This record gives sequence, C-alpha cells and structure tokens, in this order.
Amino acid sequence: MNSKTTLKKGILLLPILFFTLFLSAQTPIYNFQQVDSLPTFQTCPTVSKSAVEPWIECFFPKVEKMVIDSIESMSQQVGMTFEGTIKVNFVIDETGKVVEMEVKNKPHPILKKAAKDVLTSLSDLKPAKLKGEAVAVNITLEIEHYPDGKKNVGSDDETIYSEVKIMPRFPGCETAYATNEEKKKCADRQMLKFIYSRIKYPALARENGIEGTSIVTFVIEKDGSMSNILLVKDLKRGGGQEFLRVVNIMAEQGGIWTSGELNGETVRVQYHLPINFRLE
Repeated sequence: MNSKTTLKKGILLLPILFFTLFLSAQTPIYNFQQVDSLPTFQTCPTVSKSAVEPWIECFFPKVEKMVIDSIESMSQQVGMTFEGTIKVNFVIDETGKVVEMEVKNKPHPILKKAAKDVLTSLSDLKPAKLKGEAVAVNITLEIEHYPDGKKNVGSDDETIYSEVKIMPRFPGCETAYATNEEKKKCADRQMLKFIYSRIKYPALARENGIEGTSIVTFVIEKDGSMSNILLVKDLKRGGGQEFLRVVNIMAEQGGIWTSGELNGETVRVQYHLPINFRLE
C-alpha cells in the first residue's frame, strides 16, 4: 500500500485500516492508531500498527475461509445455495475473546448464522497490546460469498491474491521509468491525482463535522481491469459513498492497470484503497 500522502481540501490517503473507534464506559476499546500491536491468531505473526499487510494476509483470510466453509456446510445440509455479503462489527477484548458482535447489514439468515457461529467460536487469539498491556480493539469485517461469481478461490486461475511480488500499478507510468519501484511511485502519484481531481468532501459530512476513514476494495484482473468494487468501511453523511463514486469512475475512465505478477505470471490481486476525510 501507499505511504501516507496528503490531499488538499482535508483528504488523506492512508495505509489500510480496518479498525474503528469504540468507546465503553467500563473497559476501554481502542482503535488502530492507539495500539502498538494488532490482535491476531497465535499462528499469525505479531505485527505493529505500521505493518498492517501481514496481518491482513493472515488474520482476515483465515476468518473469511472459516465463515465460507460454515456457509457451504450448511448449504450442503439443506441442499440449497446461499450467497451474499456479511458485514459484522466485533471486539477482540484484552483476553483474546470475541465480544460485542453485531451484524450491520441484512444478509440471508444462513450467512448471518455462519458469521456469528464462527466468530463466537474463535479461540487461540492474541489480543492487541498498548505499552505492553493487552487491550481491546474494535474491528469491522466484510465477507463476500458468491459461489457462482468471479471470486472462485478454489480454482488456480481464479485465485485472488492479497500480496504479490509485483503489485498492480495505476496506468500512465510504464514507459517513463525503468524500474518497478519507480513505476510504482509514479503510478501512486497518478492515482492520487485522479482521485483528487474528482472527489469532494460531502456537504452533510462537513456541516456535521464528520471526519474519518473510508475504504474501498477491488480486484485488479489479469487484463488490468477493475472488478468486485466494494465499500468495506463507510463514513457517515456520504463520505463512503463519495469515495465509492470516484473509484467507480476510476474503473470506467481510469484506464487499464498493469496487472500484478507472481512467479513471473499475471495474477488477480485484491487492492485495498483507503481515504481519510479530515476537516481543516
């Protein structure tokens, strides 16, 4: 992901965050910026808040697979196929236990049950830490399950990677620079320019003093096109929808990306793009 880059008019692009602030009258529940290390499975590496991608590669895919396996198991039991998206908030407390879970959208009851069953059964978790002390952190997780769609992880040709040796690059820089690093820096600047020239701070969010982070995720296909565009972290009063609008414009008008590569082969890559709305 990109390093922190400042946009004018109070908008920042940041490394991906999947945490939101949650306040409790009893036990404090922290956000990403407030902790020193992130909660994860014992089998996943412990990572600091400045190294989010290894956490995304291990924690989220593991939970997602468990939920999808649960959905498919229930589908086989009843002889029906269930698909959709589950958006759930939960807290990993200072003991590593999942608490205060809430499904935020209205998925099919089977999807909702699968997510709740998996999250409530999670064990072997390492809690987040702050100054050496275990603390609670609030998390938002969104899982898609579309068996007949493009996200067929079981097929080698359809596998979607979260991290590859050569990550996808926004178009416009491939002939201007020699190295992949130079091309990536240029591509990030071009993408920033594209977003900055189109995004607007929503009037309702500005009037209500709302600030925060929105995240849109999408897949860069082997042919360089964008697909599976999804708003995974919203912002009240139109911030998330405004960011989603601009990313959809990017998919239609931004041009063909340079696809990601793994072991010399072009592959599909999940790309997480966050933006932080800040009032000045």
